[in-house]
Amino acid sequence: MKLLGILLVLLVALEHLYFLYLEMFLWTTPKGLKTFGNSAQKAEDSKVLAANQGLYNGFLAAGLLWGLAYPNEVVGPHIQMFFLGCVVVAGLYGGYSVSKRIAWIQAGPAALALAVVALR
Repeated sequence: MKLLGILLVLLVALEHLYFLYLEMFLWTTPKGLKTFGNSAQKAEDSKVLAANQGLYNGFLAAGLLWGLAYPNEVVGPHIQMFFLGCVVVAGLYGGYSVSKRIAWIQAGPAALALAVVALR
């Protein structure tokens, strides 16, 4: 169960590093336009906001990785659970305010990881 929790937390962290890359560096490229369903003009107008959002996703990934690397076996999972909870809330809000797809892609894996980490 411990290994599964570590793998799921790592998956969520990697997912958020990918979100950072998409939002900070690919937002106005064909890949970014297709991923987020934006027009070139809308992407250009919102690229500063997207970069800021990408940076926050990077902070979530950093917090999850910090929790995985934390040397205390009691404190580390608590750090992981805090950041997973943040991801779940962000994903649910994105699902409510932007697209239900966000809830599945972002909140779903984080909620699963949170449940597994909490059970170990």
